[in-house]
Amino acid sequence: MNTQDNPARSKKTWVYILSAFVFLKISLHVILNAQWSFHRDELLYLALGRHLAWGYASVPPAIGFWAWFGDSVLGGSVGAIRLIATLFGSITVLITVSYRKIFSRRQLYYAIGSTLLILSPNIYWQYTHSFPVFEHMSKLSATQFSHVSLSGFAIDQLLFFFRLCQFGSLGYMFS
Repeated sequence: MNTQDNPARSKKTWVYILSAFVFLKISLHVILNAQWSFHRDELLYLALGRHLAWGYASVPPAIGFWAWFGDSVLGGSVGAIRLIATLFGSITVLITVSYRKIFSRRQLYYAIGSTLLILSPNIYWQYTHSFPVFEHMSKLSATQFSHVSLSGFAIDQLLFFFRLCQFGSLGYMFS
């Protein structure tokens, strides 16, 4: 009897495959997260975490909260700070697969409403401050992003990914 004849068994197989991918994702992040120092965006998030507010010019308020949590509760190490993003990424994978038929359910629309309710303090803050996020992105586009081409950015991302794939190999250790 194959898995197509037994839908429960087929679902169980997918759960095992998904669990293996999530475990692999978390494992790789735990191993690799502390290999590099903080990225400049992470330093910004840590600074925001030390000055919590309902809104910021460049990021939603939850980033400041989670940075505060990682810094104050988890100890502030590179691995601890990145563990939060790792867990959110893994949870996102699980939720995405679990709710692939979500668009036919009422819960989706309740979640959207809840999300808007949760985001409303930041939306209000952005509104009362003339949406500084747009000004911030304009300045970035005019200054920092003007020195980076889309193709150059994509190539750098691929090279970074391939470098991660070499982790643990002699090529990584001696390059």
